[in-house]
Formats: sequence, C-alpha cells, structure tokens
Amino acid sequence: TVQVKDSNASTATKALSLTVYSALSITTSSLPTGTVSTAYSQTLAATGGLTPYTWSVASGSLPAGLTLSSAGVISGTPTTAGTSSFTVQVQDANAGIANKVLSLTIYAPLAVSTSSLPGGDVSSAYSQTLAATGGLPSYTWSVSSGSLPAGLTLASSTGVISGTPTKTGTSTFTVQVKDANASTATKSLSITVYSALSISTSSLSSGTVSTAYSQTLAATGGLTPYTWSIASGSLPAGLALSSGGVISGTPTTGGTYSFTVQVADANSMKSTKQLSLTITYAITASAGANGSISPSGTVTVSSGGSQAFTIKANTGYHVSNVLVDGASVGAVTTYTFSNVTGNHTISVTFSNTYSLTVTKAGTGGGTVTSSPSGISCGATCSAAFTSGTSVTLTGSANSNSFFAGWSGGGCSGTGTCKITMSANNAVTATFTQYITVTAPSSGVSWARGTTQTITWTYAGSPGSSVKIQLLQGGAVNSTIIPSTSIGSSGAGSYSWTIPSTLAAGSTYQISVTSTSNSNYTGISNGDFTLD
Repeated sequence: TVQVKDSNASTATKALSLTVYSALSITTSSLPTGTVSTAYSQTLAATGGLTPYTWSVASGSLPAGLTLSSAGVISGTPTTAGTSSFTVQVQDANAGIANKVLSLTIYAPLAVSTSSLPGGDVSSAYSQTLAATGGLPSYTWSVSSGSLPAGLTLASSTGVISGTPTKTGTSTFTVQVKDANASTATKSLSITVYSALSISTSSLSSGTVSTAYSQTLAATGGLTPYTWSIASGSLPAGLALSSGGVISGTPTTGGTYSFTVQVADANSMKSTKQLSLTITYAITASAGANGSISPSGTVTVSSGGSQAFTIKANTGYHVSNVLVDGASVGAVTTYTFSNVTGNHTISVTFSNTYSLTVTKAGTGGGTVTSSPSGISCGATCSAAFTSGTSVTLTGSANSNSFFAGWSGGGCSGTGTCKITMSANNAVTATFTQYITVTAPSSGVSWARGTTQTITWTYAGSPGSSVKIQLLQGGAVNSTIIPSTSIGSSGAGSYSWTIPSTLAAGSTYQISVTSTSNSNYTGISNGDFTLD
C-alpha cells in the first residue's frame, strides 16, 4: 500500500502490486539455409519480458524476397543466392528490447549440371563423374529410374559412374542428386556402349626410297571420328602419320622399321598395334638399242642386299659402255650391286665400233695424229673406229721437247703405233721437255738480298750450258747469268744472290735456256714472289 500526504497533512492510501519479469532475450541462435525460388518460413523465438512481442530488423537486411513479420516469422521466396547478415530486434509489451545478429544463407537451386555422358567400349574401363550445382553439399546420388549399362555402377557419395561395360547398346536412365537440406534434382541421361575399339590393319605395304608413299590405317569399333598417333618407335625418315590415320611422305632411308600405332575414338578409348614398314631401294636398269640388260626397269632391293645384272649385245654388236650412277665401269657384261644402301641406276650402250683414246704424258709437249683421221691430240684425243680398222698413230714433239715413246695398246718405242681395232684401246704418248725448272715453284716467296738455289732437270741432248734469266709478267727483267753448266745426270742448279735493288713483286718467273739451242727452254711452273 502506498500513501501520499499533502502540505496540509491530509493523506490518501492505495494498495498496488508490481510484477518483475525475467530479462528479455532472443533464443534463436541460427537460421536454416534456404534455396532460391523455394518458399522459406522460419519463426524467431524469444524468452523473458512481457508478451506479446514485436519483431523487426534493426540493421542489415534479409535476403532478397524475404520479410520479417512483427510476429517474428521470416518468410517469402528467396530470389538471390548468397549469405545475408542482419540484426533482429524483439520488443515486449513493457517496451523492453533485445537484439541478436543472425545470418541466413540462400543457395542456388539444386540441379544436375552434367548434360550428357560419353559413350564407352565393351571390355574397356569406364569412369565418368556426375556434377551438380546449387543446394547445400554434400550430395547423395542415385539412379531414380531406368538402369545403367551392364557392368557399370553409380557411387552414391561421389557421383562416379564406373566399371567395365559388358554389352553394346544405349541405356537411358534418370539420376537423382540430394543435398544436405534434402532438396533433390533429377536429370535424364544416356550412355551408349560401342563394340571394342581395335586396329584392323595387320600389315603395311613396303615403300621405296625417294618414291612417294601413302597408306591408310583402319580401325573398327568405338565411336568415330578416330585420332591416330605413334605410341612408340618411329616411322621411316621422310614419313609421317596424320591424325586421320594416313602414313605418307617420301622415304629417305631404307630398312625395316618397327613402331606402335595408337587410335583413340571420340570417347577417348584407345587401342594400339605394333606394325613394321620396310623401305627398299630402287635400281633403275636400262639398255640402249642392239642389246639388253636383265633384269630391266625398276628393281627393288632391301637395305644391305645385293642385285646382279646380266648384259648381252645383239649379234654384230658389243657392249660399248656401262654407266653405274652416271660413272663408267667399262664394257662389262655383268655387274652386281652389293650391300645396297641407296638408289642406283645402271645403263648400257651397245656399238659396232671401238674407241681409241690417246693420253699425253711427260714434262714436254707435242701432238698425236691418226691415220685414218679422227685423232688430233692436241684437240681430239679420242675417236671411234669400225671394228677391224687398222689405225696408225704418229707422235710429233714441240720445239722444246722430244717424243719419248709409246705405252699401252701393244705399242712401244718412238716410231709409229699401229693398232687393229678389235676392242676399246688406250695409248699413252710421252713427251719430255729438254729443260724443266723445278725451283722456284709457283707460290714460293724469296727475300731480296738472300741467296737462293735455282734448280732444273734436263733430258735428251740440250747441250752443255744454259742461260738463266729473270722474267716479270712474262717479259725478261734481267739476265741472271749468261752461261753456266747445265749440270750432270739430268739435273742442274745455280746459287743466285738476289739483288736488293730488284723491285718487290709477285709475278716473277725463272727461265733456263740451252745456249746451243734457244728452243730448249724451261720456265717456272708458276709465278713466285720477291719480297
């Protein structure tokens, strides 16, 4: 009872009562998650204070699409995924207030994101992981209708379809995914199982060096298109395998090459096969008119192998020449290529004439002529004569040389050479220069003011003494000595002290001339230098 007294001491009393409530507090500690486009409703709770309560959002904001009623119900249909943090406030009938920070996560709608599954091959391991988006992980997978291909299973915890298919065909089924909020989503899918992928090419045709090659590999089973590659080993040099399965190019090296090819189908299934490819070499054989070569045409030979050829002339003719790779091997009637490591050619010509060839030798110069005419060597040192012709060769020396004799073709001595043409013949005519300067030789350098030795050889009868001169640019520069001994036993020498007054130069030569016959002259074989 309370009493009130005024200034006149008058009093009044009244009986009252006072109720004290427990402290107002929000007891909701967390909120369940929601999903975009799925209705959401959650009632907030509080204790203490005097009911009824009035709820509001004190700060922050609820996820888009949700509202908080004054009665404490968060409801609506979320429109955006994400986590929203906010402060809720409750006020009781006595105007007491309590706040709490809460958060609410909205997930994207649960969906199976795998749109299709690759096919598989019978007897080849298969593994494919299903995928989902949205919802609250973790996911649980199952087949809700239909069935997987025989040999395959779906792992509920990982979404992996795996196993080894045992039958061909297309299986259609529906997979279901469930998230931690028990939301579910389904998707109809199918898997086609193909017959086992295999390479059907069992062997490859051989190729030839320098000849274009093309061979297409073949496979069966699996899902086209196929992609081809070399799994191990290597193709012959010059060849390549395209992704379309064509081995092509131009081989450059012979031999047998082993390698493994691989084919992958559109489902990434793979198959391999070991193959070998032999590259041979080609020998092209040809014969001119009036004879033959056997075998003829293009003959293939394995690397390291051998091939023999037989050559035969028609009646009244003989083998004139055999060219192997463009070089003459003579008038042979058989030829064998051994240890073949490259392409070759062999060609044969036939004739009813024989060739006579003259070669000039020695230090001197001269000409050889024939009767009947044909050889004038000099200019023409080889000629053809009809079989049975008697040919006479005559050698004539130049003025500073003498004819030393014949060799070859059955000829000798210094007279004429007579040959009856029954085979190809070669004759050498030797001309010897009377005097030959041997030092200085071409390219030598001698220093002015030094003493150097001039040397020469001689043959025949050039006399007993010689004159030595210095030439420059082909003209006489000076006479070194007008007369000195020619020497003995075919050789002579002279010690020359080179005047320091001579001009340096690189076009000098030495001439040595018989004092009894000026035609008998020898000159250095090239320019030398005075420095």
